[in-house]
Amino acid sequence: MLNVRVTDQPTDADIGRLENLLRRLAITPLLRFAGAYVAMSGVAMAIVAFGAATDRRVLIWFGSSLALGATFILASVAVWYRRQNVINTAITIAVACNSARIVSLMLAALLLWAQDRSQGILGLIGALFGLPIALLEWILAAALLVAVLRRLRAPVSWSDTRA
Repeated sequence: MLNVRVTDQPTDADIGRLENLLRRLAITPLLRFAGAYVAMSGVAMAIVAFGAATDRRVLIWFGSSLALGATFILASVAVWYRRQNVINTAITIAVACNSARIVSLMLAALLLWAQDRSQGILGLIGALFGLPIALLEWILAAALLVAVLRRLRAPVSWSDTRA
């Protein structure tokens, strides 16, 4: 006989597993952690861009969901589980998000170039020229976000300690 307990509330064990996962991600080297985010989110945003260009709503929905999940993990680990100051955390988030945007534009330009040779390259060139301004804007926005979120306790953490 199976002993299954069905509840609509998350249990302490489930929350503990998520917290352990976030703590484990927090102790990975920063370059590997940010690189994994750039790869995952870059592919997800490329799926969104390709879905928008070819008018496929399923690709837009799937890529958006994947990018949102990756961004949630990046922000929560960087803000609550790493021991960096606000400026270094903001720079990490800004560089990772802008790098993911460039990767996604390169992948989307490659997919669109395979479909139509002239489309997509201009978008990549425009994004590369806008990168310095976008990076400064993201650093300021991420610093404000990190400063506000650091005042709050981590929503999945049952303790006040960080890894």
